[in-house]
Amino acid sequence: MRKSIIIFLIFLSLISLTGCNLSKINIQDDNSSNIANGMTFFEYNNHIYHSGMNGIFKFNMNMKNSKRIIEGNFSTINIDNDWIYTGLYSKDRQGIYRVKIDGSTLEELTNLPGTFINKKDNYLYFSYNGINKLNIENKKIEKLAEDNSRYMYIFENSLYYINLSDNSKLYKINLATDEKKVIIEDEITFMVMEGDSIYYLSDGYIKKIKANGNENTVIRENEGVVSWLNVKDGIIYFSERDLKDNAWKVYKIDPNKQETMLIHEGIAKNLNIVDKYIFYYSEGNYHRMKLDGSDNETVKVQ
Repeated sequence: MRKSIIIFLIFLSLISLTGCNLSKINIQDDNSSNIANGMTFFEYNNHIYHSGMNGIFKFNMNMKNSKRIIEGNFSTINIDNDWIYTGLYSKDRQGIYRVKIDGSTLEELTNLPGTFINKKDNYLYFSYNGINKLNIENKKIEKLAEDNSRYMYIFENSLYYINLSDNSKLYKINLATDEKKVIIEDEITFMVMEGDSIYYLSDGYIKKIKANGNENTVIRENEGVVSWLNVKDGIIYFSERDLKDNAWKVYKIDPNKQETMLIHEGIAKNLNIVDKYIFYYSEGNYHRMKLDGSDNETVKVQ
């Protein structure tokens, strides 16, 4: 048990430092912008699913009546066609797995500890010593690029990512032709994607750019250190540490108005947005609050 706790805490630390996660990607899905934030909460068929070191849990939309689907130390979850795609970390095995929605089946897809898992059709795309493509049915793996990648998202038929092998520039790969190109030269530390819009942190600013490389705009000059960022319906939510007193606060900003509103005081990591709530990690527990910061409560797993 102690070893499982340590492994899970290491996973959370990796997310804190690099945004690292085992994630899903289907940009048209309401869960997609959560990828860079760990994707530990996922809405599917009018229920909310949550993964962690004690298993995968299923909640009603009001977060009551939790039920553990399966035990284990799981990371990010992505649900499609009644299968949960996830990362499993335990003392005797690790890798990318899929779990039947009722917990009846646990299947290993690869023992590679891949990150930033994206699902499109019958394939998973993930980062591990490059960018890889996994056929879910026959489990064969094809390497698409040698790039050390972070924050991978799929929109239409292209995969977008931060290329750590080239000064953290924004790249995309055409999944039909394998053609690779630079979208923008900025050095990017964090990014999320909603629809065809990419929101990112670079050189002390929150910026936005279209997937085709057009309409690159500055949204906000940061006053402190912004470490977490997410987007819902074009509204940006971010966690910022004040440089004067080191206090953490969560803000929201409408890019069209560029008015910043304080919604929460306190540290908040891994900003997962599900339905009308922000789920976040703080002081050893997960919490949730409405998008305006009200009704803050601890997520209770029974």
